[in-house]
Amino acid sequence: MAKALLTRFREEMGDLSVVGMVRYVAERAGTRVTEMNPVATRRTDPEHLRDPDFHAAAFRYREERLLGSVARRLKDRLDDGMDPFQAFNECQDHLVALGRAHGERLEVEAFQRAVARAPSPGASELLRDLSALHALSRMEADRGWFLEAGYVDPPKSRAIRREAAALAAELREVAVAAVDAWGIPDAVLAAPDALGD
Repeated sequence: MAKALLTRFREEMGDLSVVGMVRYVAERAGTRVTEMNPVATRRTDPEHLRDPDFHAAAFRYREERLLGSVARRLKDRLDDGMDPFQAFNECQDHLVALGRAHGERLEVEAFQRAVARAPSPGASELLRDLSALHALSRMEADRGWFLEAGYVDPPKSRAIRREAAALAAELREVAVAAVDAWGIPDAVLAAPDALGD
């Protein structure tokens, strides 16, 4: 997925060489990260932690920052004369992280669009809570990155974990019905509780 991101930029720029493409990506990503001005708020109240704007901004920031840093790593290697294939291999861990971040940003945005298109207020509320749980769970799973990047501080990281657990507890009663509504076959579900009637 990360290679596809870099390839897309290459296609947008025409027949640039790989070196030119990486330079373009580094400049573009650096500018976008700077423009985003990611001031890490210290708010830990449930209203903020469940806010879809907070989720969208966090996932966009992570993707843009990873894109900028991997582009710089690639550019440094290419500037030193390294073969592009070898440069990609040396940055593979970073590229995998970028691909995952890109996919998770797309998931969060798709979930938020589904909330906006919900057919009823009840469905909208349920989808909003599920979307928040998904976003907070993914942030919790990668909390080390968000902490190291300074996007959240330790109290906010703990608050994200607590809020994800609170949302999961709130949604426990409707979990089976929500899964059934998506029509996921029982054979696909791994959790024994998910197989209940």
